[in-house]
Amino acid sequence: MATTHIAFDTRSGRILSAHHGADDLAKVAQSAHQHARQYHAKVEPEHIAVIAVPAGTVEPGKQYKVDPHRKALVAVSAGESGVSFGFGVSAKPGYAAGKSS
Repeated sequence: MATTHIAFDTRSGRILSAHHGADDLAKVAQSAHQHARQYHAKVEPEHIAVIAVPAGTVEPGKQYKVDPHRKALVAVSAGESGVSFGFGVSAKPGYAAGKSS
């Protein structure tokens, strides 16, 4: 079964990037840190962590964040900010799709 690795801000649980189908955690962590430096300059490297979730965990149309205490992907409630995920031709490989609110 494929795995999705999700890089997140350990303080807020905000998802910074997603890496679909990646297997090598060290490479994913390196890529996540590079992505964060480029797109999330305010997040210091010590506040970035990566979790692995089974590929079928996310559902189209739902928004997610990471619970930083449990280090688990959770669906957000109405009014909370999160991201949705895109798969296939509409998604850019290696990036969380959707807009953070």
